[in-house]
Amino acid sequence: MIWTMVLSAGLLWAQPFDQKPKVVYVYDALCGWCYGFSPVMEKLYQNYSGALAFEVVSGGMVVGEGVGPISEMATYIKSAYPVVEKTTGIKFGKAFVDGMLEKGTAVMSSEKPATALSWVKNNRPDLALAFAAALQKMIYHDGLGPDDDESYRGLAQKFGFDFDRFVVEMKSPANVQSALADFMYAQELGVTGYPTVLWVAGEQVEVLCRGYCEYKTLETEIKKRM
Repeated sequence: MIWTMVLSAGLLWAQPFDQKPKVVYVYDALCGWCYGFSPVMEKLYQNYSGALAFEVVSGGMVVGEGVGPISEMATYIKSAYPVVEKTTGIKFGKAFVDGMLEKGTAVMSSEKPATALSWVKNNRPDLALAFAAALQKMIYHDGLGPDDDESYRGLAQKFGFDFDRFVVEMKSPANVQSALADFMYAQELGVTGYPTVLWVAGEQVEVLCRGYCEYKTLETEIKKRM
């Protein structure tokens, strides 16, 4: 078996050349366009998970000084979400539009949803893509704040996780570091906007889609490389 070295989150790790090509989906739970793009990625996974490996990477869109109440970005969101709906067909829920967005107090931070996804990636990687989509539905349809532990109760139950264990473990230092490593990995991949979908085969990394694209467009790019 021939091996190559691939840079990931500041570390070199060995990857066999005969490993399946990988589709890397770089998203952020707080990205509205990623919410609209979720059905595209879920369909791609359903159709190609047997032939390709899939990885979801949290990009860290809202961190550091960007963290704050949703009221600080409400004007932008109110103008942007109808465009996302019209372009993608996704619907933002009444609980978000008339509840969370109008109330304005929910803290918007990428870190906690990234730690939730990191826990799933480490414990049930087969559910990672579906969980990433569910995280966004939790926020943009159900209107639950991403920085509130209790928001994750229904999500944990939906996927069959013990909620108390889930919350404790997703906030553990090791799991938080795993989420931060995702942010670093996204930077190393050169991702500056979301969603971004990459094709990784050995040392070869190619952009399949940058920003929202329709399923047919993404599938065409996949087929060119298979």
